[in-house]
Amino acid sequence: MKPTSTSNEPQYDSLFRLITERLYWFAIGPMFMILMLLGVINDEPERRIGYSVAYLVGLAGLPLSRWLEMRSGNALTAAGEPATWGQFRKYALIAVAVGLAGLLVVHAGVAFFFAPSNS
Repeated sequence: MKPTSTSNEPQYDSLFRLITERLYWFAIGPMFMILMLLGVINDEPERRIGYSVAYLVGLAGLPLSRWLEMRSGNALTAAGEPATWGQFRKYALIAVAVGLAGLLVVHAGVAFFFAPSNS
């Protein structure tokens, strides 16, 4: 991939690469995961496993998409500065830890607040 300008802006040769390498970890993935958590909260108990699996797939995609961007050599932070591999490791660890904790908290909350009463 050859840069088309002399600016520090990353160059993407296709819309697909832009979406998978930049927009997914930055915006699309987190929004998708929030929607899946809302599905766990609001839907029928039989469907919660499907939302949870989709959530975990989306969660796995966050560090994967960031890794793809890092490998491209054009990775930038959310602030627009060049990203380092140390920042990638920190992002991957925090994203997965917070994502798993969020799923556990939502499932615990659903079990506590929406459990059938035995009275």
